[in-house]
Amino acid sequence: MTPRLFRALILAHILGLCASVILLGFDYGVSQALIDAYLQSEPSWLSDESTLATSFLLVAVAVVIVGYIGLWRFKRWGRALSLWGTVIGCLLTPIFGPSVSGGLSTAFYDISMLLLGAILALAYASPVAERFRAPVAPSTP
Repeated sequence: MTPRLFRALILAHILGLCASVILLGFDYGVSQALIDAYLQSEPSWLSDESTLATSFLLVAVAVVIVGYIGLWRFKRWGRALSLWGTVIGCLLTPIFGPSVSGGLSTAFYDISMLLLGAILALAYASPVAERFRAPVAPSTP
């Protein structure tokens, strides 16, 4: 694994995630009955608190962006932030309640998350992992 290929995987992940979000705006592949059922469902407690939800979303987006920057620059904190952000995101996902998305959006999201898993695995267990090691400061006598 070369640093260039590692960065290409990061870009592919980000592009897949962006495509997934953009495609959420299109309702193809989702039946009207499913949309109606979603609109009739009980909203998540988080959606009742729009300020809390917005704040949470802004913090999450900031953590993700800073994590990407750290990964891109091969910073040790970048891979740790990305790993813990992913774990915490997975644990907190159920509090958002149900969602509806088309098949193409879901496919891009799934591929993007698989790439993130590969990126994190490579950041910890590949030749690229050496780039994340903190340089040892020279000792003074």
